[in-house]
Amino acid sequence: MESFRINGKKVILNLAKNPAGFNQALETLKNDPCEKDVYIAVNDMPSDGTDVSWIWDVEFENLAFSNINKLYAGGNRMDELALCLKYCGCNVDKVCAVNKKSISEFLKSSDKTAYLLVNYTVLFETQKTLKKMEKGEK
Repeated sequence: MESFRINGKKVILNLAKNPAGFNQALETLKNDPCEKDVYIAVNDMPSDGTDVSWIWDVEFENLAFSNINKLYAGGNRMDELALCLKYCGCNVDKVCAVNKKSISEFLKSSDKTAYLLVNYTVLFETQKTLKKMEKGEK
């Protein structure tokens, strides 16, 4: 996990690339009693593995007990991810591509701690965007 402070808001970026990694990250969210915003993003690029059927093995049901204020689903498999989250009882607020605009919108829409749980190919661009935002760059 990597932490950022953006406009006074705590932002946590976490790489999760399989069910075990996601479940560990979700356990962290569950153990954080504060209200929070969550952005989950999954791509299916060759570096990630093109078969993302494993997302159905993630215990997203834990999000229902994690005091979630807002939930975004992103990545190039955002539709399947959103469907999976829906079947796990999660209310997805927005399904969107992961880019600077969507990350900025996600972070600006509330003052809650933000968690971004992403797989491999989403990580680097998201990290770069968050570092720029932390420095106040546009």
